[in-house]
Amino acid sequence: MAMMTKMRDNAHVFIIAFVIIFVAFWVVSDLDISSVMRGSQNDIGKIDGKSITYQEFQQMVDQMSEQRRQQNNGQELDENTISSIREQVWNDYVTRAVIDKAVAQFKISVSDDEINDWVRSEQPPETLAQHFRDSTGQFNRDAYENFLANPGPENQQALIQIEKQLKDDLIRQKLTAILSSIVQIGDEELKEKFIDQNIQLSASYLYFDPRTIASKDTASPSEDEYKAFYDKKKKQFKTKAMRTLKYVLFDERPSAGDSNAVRAEIDQLAKEALNGADFLELVKSNSEQQYQDQWLNRQQLNSEAASIVFGKPVGSVVGPTKSETGFSLYKIVDERNGGENLTKASHILFRTDGGQSESKQKAEAEDALRKAKSGEDFSKLAAKYSGEPGASERGGDLGWFGKGRMVPEFEQAAINAKVGEIVGPVKTQFGYHIIKITGRSSQEIKVAEIRLSIKSAART
Repeated sequence: MAMMTKMRDNAHVFIIAFVIIFVAFWVVSDLDISSVMRGSQNDIGKIDGKSITYQEFQQMVDQMSEQRRQQNNGQELDENTISSIREQVWNDYVTRAVIDKAVAQFKISVSDDEINDWVRSEQPPETLAQHFRDSTGQFNRDAYENFLANPGPENQQALIQIEKQLKDDLIRQKLTAILSSIVQIGDEELKEKFIDQNIQLSASYLYFDPRTIASKDTASPSEDEYKAFYDKKKKQFKTKAMRTLKYVLFDERPSAGDSNAVRAEIDQLAKEALNGADFLELVKSNSEQQYQDQWLNRQQLNSEAASIVFGKPVGSVVGPTKSETGFSLYKIVDERNGGENLTKASHILFRTDGGQSESKQKAEAEDALRKAKSGEDFSKLAAKYSGEPGASERGGDLGWFGKGRMVPEFEQAAINAKVGEIVGPVKTQFGYHIIKITGRSSQEIKVAEIRLSIKSAART
């Protein structure tokens, strides 16, 4: 209580300090960003004395872009979306710094016991609970408790990240509670609130039914009536003379010259790599994203990169290739047979989750199955018949997936089928699926990437 009393007594000091911190961070961050855009430094900005490098910033942008692509069924992002993601990432850095400063000032901490109590409470964090809800949204408590008792080694890394997120959430909740508790309400505000909620009045009124006084002619006015009304009140519609404005619009996008310059740079790096230069040193000196010494399967790399690097021998230099933001050059560092066997499949979906006729959709699915097995192009059949959004662009391709990524009926059918086999119709909550297995792989690789983005030069 003594601590809370002291906070309330110094409420104005805390709040003013909090606002000053936020405004200061916001101003400084914008100043530093502009210097980066001028090419004077490699830091994207400084927040409370801590530098944020371009590589660190770009890595966060890439992670968020990949999450957004997965949410959009693999669809590539346009420049406006990428720009919005960059702004969101930067704002996240600033917000996190402001909160960290306030947390340190108020000496807020969260213990392991607090996190454990929250995780095992009657209303566990939605971050975890969402993975244990069925198609109707019901929370499966037994499955949740079994997972907590034995999460398995494959989930340890994910749980570490979730624990960090939960800790951040609890810290923010405590900070919000403290800030709310030290806000003082004046007598005038209390009086105004009391009046709004408690003062009542009595009134007398006379009701007119508009149908008794409205014009009998309720049809829309004719063109002649509009013209007559305008001519009668022409002066009311008169406006003063307007100005004529001429302008030139410059798109904020790199030119062909900018693109060619980056291509020439990465071509030179590819030449050096092929002539025996240390690829990891080239990454360290040139790439916007530094090398991560970790094993990756086909599902963990973005689909474009996975399609060109997997299957290549260790030591191969692959590229340069066009990426979402510029050009990339890859080298296969190592490979192994991983623990998870991934499946690659395409499908044609005949939906029944929107009230469609079950019998009709099943019959159409069986007809498509016959056509596919007789040799017709599966991707063309998917583009023509599938009810899945984006099927016409992807030809029904679902990419690579492991256990737990698909609904159980679909997953079981895909696992039991052989590569090249077409099976179905498989009934799920979404409808009837015709499935073609196009690949299986348990391969994992370590891959180094030199990534160069195309940016507008000063002359552009």
